[in-house]
Amino acid sequence: YHLPRIKSDHRPILINTNPDLSLPKGRSFRFFIGWTNHANFKELVSSKWRYSGNIADFLSDFTSHVKDWNRSVYEFLGTCKRYIMRSLSNIQKAMDCSSSSRMVDLEMEVRNELENVLNHEELLWRQKARCDWLQFGDCNTKYFHSHTMKRRKFNHIMALHISSRE
Repeated sequence: YHLPRIKSDHRPILINTNPDLSLPKGRSFRFFIGWTNHANFKELVSSKWRYSGNIADFLSDFTSHVKDWNRSVYEFLGTCKRYIMRSLSNIQKAMDCSSSSRMVDLEMEVRNELENVLNHEELLWRQKARCDWLQFGDCNTKYFHSHTMKRRKFNHIMALHISSRE
């Protein structure tokens, strides 16, 4: 925390390096831009954004609600994509045998659902990789995944070296 100013306009910072300090467990909370495109996210925020009392407790509760919602909606994005692709394939096979207006409507509905899942997947990888190459048509998921993993590897602090305490 900041110490009081004494003779300068600068405020010194006191850092407690107590090793008994408990660190938060798990991943830190990150906002996913794709949430704003989901129909239920605005409703979730409206129902859970009720601040009163301690801001730290409120934010902790709110982020846990958002994480739970995220798990239920986005955890199985790849599985959902495979399921929709299989459904689309089956519908198109059925349309090859006999085409009806109901099958055409069903195909359009499944295509829209697939497009939505693909857009969310693209947003996820764009945000994780911090790349803008997607706008130029380079959409190799394996490439973006490896780029993300490499960046994550170099973003870790393994140790701090203090010269006076070797």
